[in-house]
Amino acid sequence: MILLVISIVASATSILSLIPQIYRTYQLKSASDLSLLMLINFLVCSLSWVAYGALTGMVFIWVTNVIMTFFSIVLIVFKIRYTPKVSRCR
Repeated sequence: MILLVISIVASATSILSLIPQIYRTYQLKSASDLSLLMLINFLVCSLSWVAYGALTGMVFIWVTNVIMTFFSIVLIVFKIRYTPKVSRCR
């Protein structure tokens, strides 16, 4: 039971962690403060956790990281769309 509670808390806080960044970036139409390399790293990490969760049958890990993968892609799209070409890799 305790492992279920821990996995729910971990999943919820992980998902909620990127929502303010997505909202703020969309609201300001600016992503210059976001690192593209960090976002790509986050995407690779999320995809790896999706694979791990799927292969081990751990539903909370799989579902959480599918959502995190989507959020990572959204932030990468925002980074590309809202950052001037000269400063994308900062």
